Amino acid sequence: MRVAPALKILALCATCLAPGAAQARDPAPVSLPKLVSLDECADQYVLGLVERDRVLALSDHARYADSYFRDRAQGIRRIKPRLESVLALHPDMVVRAWGGDLRLIQELQRRGIKVVDIDDVQSFAAARAQLFKVGAALDAEAGAQIAAHRFDEALSQVRNIGRGRTVIYYTPSGTSAGPDTLTGDMLKTLGFKLAVTRSGYFSIS
Repeated sequence: MRVAPALKILALCATCLAPGAAQARDPAPVSLPKLVSLDECADQYVLGLVERDRVLALSDHARYADSYFRDRAQGIRRIKPRLESVLALHPDMVVRAWGGDLRLIQELQRRGIKVVDIDDVQSFAAARAQLFKVGAALDAEAGAQIAAHRFDEALSQVRNIGRGRTVIYYTPSGTSAGPDTLTGDMLKTLGFKLAVTRSGYFSIS
């Protein structure tokens, strides 16, 4: 029973990164804002929804092995989330999930630079809604619509390998997940039933 590979596929779906889920984007007139991405999560949205000529820089993690769109990051400047590095590029907006500390974000906003925050999601429905939210913020609504359609197609192809069997999600560090987490939603989508009812992520011994 190959649960781990299936979970990996669903994780990519959840962040709108299933193969072929992106790359169809809006045309990019010169009037559209230029942007900088501050972390690896934001990199995926930027690389998936925005034309390359609008991307001033990605995070320094954009070419890491676990960056889904690392090949698309080739040839694009990569920077650390530091005020001087961002300001030197004169972006119209900055995109982030966790990159940059509060002082950096406040200083960018004080200087009139729009900060687009990517929210943490706990279900596929929330991930899909996030696509539209980020797409609208990045002036890439049409690309988000197409990506959402392919997101739905990818989910529709997931096989019911669980067949109602009960499982517990458990990591080597002793962390488990409840049904209200993205991990829980992945397992449910695969046809499994979680043996725990506790909310969120928690430690078990």
